[in-house]
Amino acid sequence: MSLRRRAPCAVMFSLLCVACASRAAERRQHGFELARAGRTDEAVDALLATVAQNPRDRDAHRALGDLYGKAGRAGGALFHYERAYALGVRDRDAELGELLRARARQRGQGGYLD
Repeated sequence: MSLRRRAPCAVMFSLLCVACASRAAERRQHGFELARAGRTDEAVDALLATVAQNPRDRDAHRALGDLYGKAGRAGGALFHYERAYALGVRDRDAELGELLRARARQRGQGGYLD
């Protein structure tokens, strides 16, 4: 394929990526709004759809950690705090989640947190 034919494809791909990122950001924001309104199950669904589309969305992982934690689902909370920490979130909850996960791995008990 010639360079001339590839250029329009590259432009279309770039526009598609921007559109996907925009939809993911809208979905994440909607999840935050649902969480503030107390609609936890719907918020989790929206945020899970966000991280399915963009697994590197650290804010969505952080919010999922919070929501799962409030629901008493330690495994889910720790998983998402760990992902948020790995993606660069540096706060007390994400660091605590990473510490607990690391301790469980050291003891060979990773399964009980999942």
